Amino acid sequence: GEYVFDSLYFKELILKDTLTSYSSNSFRGLRVNKLTIGKFLEKLNSNTLEQMTIREVNLLESIDHIPNSIFNGVKTLENVTFSDSIKTIGDYAFSNTLIKKLDIKNVNVINKNAFKNAYLFEDFKSWDKIETIDDNAFENTRITKFVAPKTLKKLGKEVFKNCDMLEMELLNEIQDVSSESFKDLSVSHLTLGKIVDGNDSQYNIFNGKSLVKDFRRIRDLTIKKSVSKIQNSSLSKGEFNNVVLEDGVEEIDDLSFAESGIKKITIPNSLKKMSLTSFENIPKIREVTIGDSLRDCENVRGLFVDTAGTISKVSKLNLTLNRNEIEDGFFTKSKNFNENYPTYFDVDEIELSSNITKIGNNAIWGLRTKQMNFQNLTSLGKGNFKWYKLKDVKLGKDLTTLVSEVFANCEINKISMEGVKEIQSKAFYEAKINYEITNTNNVETIGESAFEDCSCSNVKFDNATFVGKRAFYANRELIIASFKKLKKIEDGTFAYCHQLKHAYFHSDLNYVGKLGLHFADVTNFDYEKLEYIGERAFESCRSLESITLQNVTKIGEGSFSGCEKLTNIGNGNKLNDNLTDIPDESFSQCHNLILDGDLPSKLESIGKRTLAQMRFTNDTVTFNNTKILTIKKYAFSGNPTLKYINFNNKEINIEESCFSWCDELLTFEGRLNVKKVGYQAFSRSPKLKQYQQSDFPNCTDWNDPYAP
Repeated sequence: GEYVFDSLYFKELILKDTLTSYSSNSFRGLRVNKLTIGKFLEKLNSNTLEQMTIREVNLLESIDHIPNSIFNGVKTLENVTFSDSIKTIGDYAFSNTLIKKLDIKNVNVINKNAFKNAYLFEDFKSWDKIETIDDNAFENTRITKFVAPKTLKKLGKEVFKNCDMLEMELLNEIQDVSSESFKDLSVSHLTLGKIVDGNDSQYNIFNGKSLVKDFRRIRDLTIKKSVSKIQNSSLSKGEFNNVVLEDGVEEIDDLSFAESGIKKITIPNSLKKMSLTSFENIPKIREVTIGDSLRDCENVRGLFVDTAGTISKVSKLNLTLNRNEIEDGFFTKSKNFNENYPTYFDVDEIELSSNITKIGNNAIWGLRTKQMNFQNLTSLGKGNFKWYKLKDVKLGKDLTTLVSEVFANCEINKISMEGVKEIQSKAFYEAKINYEITNTNNVETIGESAFEDCSCSNVKFDNATFVGKRAFYANRELIIASFKKLKKIEDGTFAYCHQLKHAYFHSDLNYVGKLGLHFADVTNFDYEKLEYIGERAFESCRSLESITLQNVTKIGEGSFSGCEKLTNIGNGNKLNDNLTDIPDESFSQCHNLILDGDLPSKLESIGKRTLAQMRFTNDTVTFNNTKILTIKKYAFSGNPTLKYINFNNKEINIEESCFSWCDELLTFEGRLNVKKVGYQAFSRSPKLKQYQQSDFPNCTDWNDPYAP
């Protein structure tokens, strides 16, 4: 009858199958903790149970389906226990309830809106028999996980609309499904299997269509190894944060991920082929994890470049291999390398897996990067960073040798050389180091041209005992160089270092080779043990004021030519008495040097123009030679202050124009020793006495020395 149970509370109410009728208000106002019901459920109107307060429902074996809307609006309903006999859940059957847990057991069909607006599904059990889930079945629920069973044949439209799910797995084929099935669904982790496999000839429902375009968001996507080929366009236009393709995926078809929001992706070693359009227009891509597929996969460059050739900005490339070495030409010999377009892979950072300790020659050239972890490397080949712009390079303690051309032609902000002992030839050839080189205490050897034509303002290798020829040649920004154990400067080591002002070497430095400091800007170079100075070693060092030559027995041609400020050479500006040769132009243009006029007793030759523009003490030059001396042409030509020449040596040969244009020259003394006077030897020296051949009684070769 009417209002039979109004305002009553039952711990449990059992409505048996034998009940045949009830009034519309029979159950109004009844509060029940647990309702047990079977066949009688089919006799109830759709709003009957809505009039009750029910927390739990136990469904009997006598019923095989849940009628439409039967529990709709029972806002207190939290738990439902299904019998094994129930196969179908009707439209709106449990919508607008507070159901938290549900074990649906043998249910095959969940109809439209069946659980729409239900409060929360903490867990779903026993999905193994489901064949159909119809439109909006779980709209606005808090379902946390959905694993599509093998039996599932149909997934309707907007099934999970406005849901925020933690995990979803679609591993098998679903015959009736579309992108609308997942409209406005957010999933933290989506796992896909055969549903997107393009190699299944009988099942290609998403070939050319997107499965994921209507998802609101997918944070992580995993493609299982069971998928050998990802279908055309099947994952296009999806909003992904992270995509992982398991090892087993071999091919990615046209436009598979096109226009998607991928930020990170992991590419497996099994991948052999992709289309240039597979990842077309993915502007959010930031991180790629890849291994041998970088070398072996056809068209993998499409992940980095769209079909128009626009470089996508990948911030980070994680290079992961199952071996410890990236072999020679790993990338340059790959299917993706094109020597005409070496910047196809433009990334901010390369992260090597921790097991990688060796990088071969030209192994990663073409992967233009700004940052890479070098800490675990024991070997680094040449040619890997040509034309790169690296930020901070931190070499680990196990990398002891920097091979030839290892950082040639690249730009580096800063580099730390913790374990490096040897820097081989051309290691930094034509490189640019913007700030500094640090942790160089272990460096013992620097090879030939190691830093040639490199830009670096400050170098400190205080434990280096060998620095090769041209090691810092043409380093035009070098200002400070410190090599406190170096005793020998090889040929051209610091030549053309125009700004080199401060150079520090071992106190026992004894050798400066040819062009050693040519054009450097040093002011003082006072090393008392210095014995050898090569050709043009200090040529055009226009700031050089002082150098110690007291022990120097060998001076090369043009050694100090152009040293306009040179005033002090030590030992009272007297040359070493054992010096046998002052070669051509050795002191040319040394305008401010006042040399001791008593020239070395063992001197055998004075070269061309070598003493032409300097001054001498008392404006006098005295030759006290024990050897035969040859004064080459133009040796003193144009000397502005020289007045007196004293020949006290064994034999003198004066060559062409030797004393021409000497405005103040007055006399020659000791003319007995002169054997030869060359053409124009005394020409245009206006104050010089007009000597005749007879004034040089032993001269056998007189060749018109006053000719104009």
